[in-house]
Amino acid sequence: QTDARQQYLGAEALVNRALEIVGADVRLPARFVRTPYGKPYLETQCGFFVNWSHSGEYAVCAVSDLEVGIDIQEMSKTPGERLIRRILRPSEYEEWEREPREKQTETFYRYWTAKESFLKMKGTGFGEMGHLSGNWKETRNTSAGFCRLKIRDIWRLCAGRIWRRLRK
Repeated sequence: QTDARQQYLGAEALVNRALEIVGADVRLPARFVRTPYGKPYLETQCGFFVNWSHSGEYAVCAVSDLEVGIDIQEMSKTPGERLIRRILRPSEYEEWEREPREKQTETFYRYWTAKESFLKMKGTGFGEMGHLSGNWKETRNTSAGFCRLKIRDIWRLCAGRIWRRLRK
């Protein structure tokens, strides 16, 4: 399998484990339906909303009783000027410019992941990312539970459970 496919499957396994931990009334492995923008919803309505992300060797998921979005980004690449200007609003760009050079990549990815999480929660697509206005920074979902693990550790955690289910 490709790394991207393994990352996706690892993140999905993490979501299934999280649903099991919270006692969601859903048959596992969970099945999902997606909106036209790709936002996943549990096929079986059970009172929980989920979202997940993966990047590099990490996966993260969120399970909540409210709409939820989550994102994680590996900071291995320095973003280009064109991408930075597309994603950051003018006031954010000014803050980014004031940062010491060694902190600029981290600052950019902090904005990126917060905005992407917000858009994933709304389910509207990423075309709006550079134009978010209002109080998107203050949006919090305090009822959500979050999990973050390395992909290889997810496989160790879930392998026995998945294998037992497949054999049934």
